[in-house]
Parts: sequence; C-alpha cells; structure tokens
Amino acid sequence: MPLREMRWEDIPQASRVLAAAFFDTGLFGSYMHPHRDKYPDDMSLFYLHALRTEYYSGPDHRSIVTYTSDPAGKDTITGVAHWVRRRAKPSPPGLYHQVMLNTVTAYNYMESFLYPNRAANPTHLDVLSRMGPFVDHHWSGTRSENWYLSRIGVSPPAERRGYGKQMVQYGFDLARAEGVGCSVIAAPGRESWYVALGYDVKVGTTGDFGGEENPLVGVEVATIHFWDNGVEVEGVKGYGEGRGCGERMR
Repeated sequence: MPLREMRWEDIPQASRVLAAAFFDTGLFGSYMHPHRDKYPDDMSLFYLHALRTEYYSGPDHRSIVTYTSDPAGKDTITGVAHWVRRRAKPSPPGLYHQVMLNTVTAYNYMESFLYPNRAANPTHLDVLSRMGPFVDHHWSGTRSENWYLSRIGVSPPAERRGYGKQMVQYGFDLARAEGVGCSVIAAPGRESWYVALGYDVKVGTTGDFGGEENPLVGVEVATIHFWDNGVEVEGVKGYGEGRGCGERMR
C-alpha cells in the first residue's frame, strides 16, 4: 500500500477524506459541526484550512497520505495523517515557511468570508486549542521529545485495510530513527487499537484536570498514550507544575 508525504494539490481531496472519516464522531462531528447534516460538504472546510496551515508549518510537521492509483496514474487518497515533532525547545519554521504560513493564514481568513463553514458552531472550533493547560504537562521531562500523532483518518470505504496501521508505523519509524518516543490522544472507542499498535503506556485522559474550566469535560474525553521507545521516563511534571512544551493538540 503506497504512502507518501502530502502534496499541496492533495489538500482538497485530503480534507474531504478527513471530513468523511470524522463525520459521525462526537467531537469533530456533532459538537464542532452540529449542522453537518444540512451542509454536509462544508465540514471539509475545517480540514482544508488546517491542512494548508500544517503544510507550511515547517519540518517538524509531517502530513502524509495513503492512496491507490488507477491505470492512468491518478491517485485516490485513502488515508491522511499529521505527525508533529514535539520538542523541549520548539524550533521555529524557517523564513520561507514563515512567510508562506502567514500568507496561507491570511488566505484562509479571507476565504472564510466567501465560503463560510455553515456546518460548524464557530464558538466550538477552537476547543482543542483551549485544552492545552489541562494536558500539556504530560509532554514534559523526557516525554517533551517525541513524535505526536495529531490527526489520523481513513476514508470510510477504505477502512479495515491496513491504511491506518501503515500511517501509525510511519511515525514510529521516525521516532526509532531519532531515539525518541511517540504519543497520541485516542478518541473514544479507539484505545485498544492504539495499544495494539504499540502505544503501551496510558497516562490519563483529557478530562482528568481542570473541572468545568476544561473545555472537553462534558463534551468528549479521550485517553492519552505514550510509547517511550525504551527511554527511561524522567522529569514528567504533574498538573499545575508547569506546561509541557511543543505543539498543542489538534
């Protein structure tokens, strides 16, 4: 099954794959996009903007796709994943990536007025960026250095064919090459799948701390998992001792 890094021209198709993959989920579906049944095509706009931003976020961001090709050489994307290299001291993108990132951010903003996401509840779209203070401490100490699986989705017709496993393995291979571990936040119902693929340490859930201040409490609570790659775990902070470093969850 072929896998490659995402190309710019893949982004529209990849955004539709992700929208289909998450359409019926509690968080991305009913909470963030409560009007998706009325405007089913609009949910992909959320992923379109995210994928564009991630594409120019620098070398610590790896967006990948699995795909099939027809005899004419046309690719059909079957799966999409985004891996983030979290670091104790995050590396800023280079000048080129920063200029392009600023350009894409401005373009996304202007486009949102021409093509608004009518499926979304706008006040809910930033829920994941607001949960950082309640979970970031897990990514501290030796666990501040790892590859984090920020997003993974497989087209519904292509499920149970190994595409998801292949995209997870990609990140584990990156981590092994660097001598660091991997991490993931597993959506409800997916915990056993991630454990089977190697995420053998469960450290808690996204709803453990913060009470009503935690934006995920009462919405959807997911489990947090690590694979430490044989590294002895040291210096991991508890909640309230300080924020972890690196990219927030998406």
